[in-house]
Amino acid sequence: DTLDPGLPPLAQDELHVLVREKGQRREVLLRGGSPVAARAAAMRFLEQRGVLFGPLQDFMPDQTAAPALDPADIRERPRRPLFGPHYWLNFPMDPSSFTRQDWVRLVRGWSRMRATVMGYHFYQSFPWYDVQMRGFKDQSGYFFYGQRHPLPPAPELRYAIRNRGVFVPAEVEAFAEDGPRTHAWAQETMRQAMALAHELGMKNSVTMEPFGHALPAAY
Repeated sequence: DTLDPGLPPLAQDELHVLVREKGQRREVLLRGGSPVAARAAAMRFLEQRGVLFGPLQDFMPDQTAAPALDPADIRERPRRPLFGPHYWLNFPMDPSSFTRQDWVRLVRGWSRMRATVMGYHFYQSFPWYDVQMRGFKDQSGYFFYGQRHPLPPAPELRYAIRNRGVFVPAEVEAFAEDGPRTHAWAQETMRQAMALAHELGMKNSVTMEPFGHALPAAY
């Protein structure tokens, strides 16, 4: 805004992508009514340049020697205040067997798509901290399944399986039989994923099932 005091003011959640000719040069201004919106403006500019963002992988446009910067004047506000995934963390096709690095990549990927919330559904109540319910103590080892699986004989499938025999993250398999240690690893992983979401301007949404163990009043 200091480059051009005459630019229109922005709402807190509003972004502005301005590509214009100024003298003999092409000028790109990325603005936001807040730091989160300013970051979203950068992502919107890259989208306008042909980048496609995904949860785990981004797709780049074909490279050219001299990229053309077409004039643009984009002002947007989020159309969906609560937009993002809601992962059920007990199924073989979910992120339960992700490494911690995969979780970080997943959260960052959704933030680049301008998600405003990361949602998680837990069957085992609160897997990121300890809760004692009527003599039953939740363990995140259940949350990460921990079941054994046969390895596929087809070589085109084997390459994709990093955990060699137990449905847990690859870095956990060495101590998959150690319930407390697996529990601690899962807790810390979820804490880091949730903290990163907050750092990137997103909320965390949580649903859970107490498995018939009624929630104590304290919770």
